[in-house]
Amino acid sequence: MRKNTKKTFTAMLLCFAFIIMSGCSWYPTIYRMSDERVISIELIYYDNPEARTNPSEAFPLDLDKIEILEVLDDSLIESFVDVFYVSVSGGQHNGVLFSHDGIGVRFIHEDGSFEIVTLTTVELETMTRVTEEKRFFMGLYYSDGNVISTDDMSGRIFVSDSVGRFSDWFYNLLDEYFTMRQS
Repeated sequence: MRKNTKKTFTAMLLCFAFIIMSGCSWYPTIYRMSDERVISIELIYYDNPEARTNPSEAFPLDLDKIEILEVLDDSLIESFVDVFYVSVSGGQHNGVLFSHDGIGVRFIHEDGSFEIVTLTTVELETMTRVTEEKRFFMGLYYSDGNVISTDDMSGRIFVSDSVGRFSDWFYNLLDEYFTMRQS
């Protein structure tokens, strides 16, 4: 009888461990906010200093704050979209950044909607000091700038074929496809 109890306990423990591990997926998946066809890609700068000093507050997208630095040549759009896919780890994360600021890319879709991905350096306060951290913020918007969906991607983004930080990969990609970039 005691032997059966031990086997049952072991089986239950293994099932519990499997459930816990499958809920916290470590496998990367492809993240894409929209499946709409991209017709134009712009290198942009979004000037929103409030997001740097107060990243936990959500500020509405202001189309007047978008400075278009460069429009990607039409012949490079498909290539850029193909290499811009990013991998994110599964599981839960805590968002820190809730608005755009800084250098980014805007993907304009055939239906007029657009996605913006920006890299922002935010000031995060801990109990002992203030630190600066680079955070990625993605947003999907209707053509008038109203939000469809947004997400703070930091802490979940990594590039599987790259050594180093995702921000370095992002800057290198911008340098490869665009002739002008602000840092």
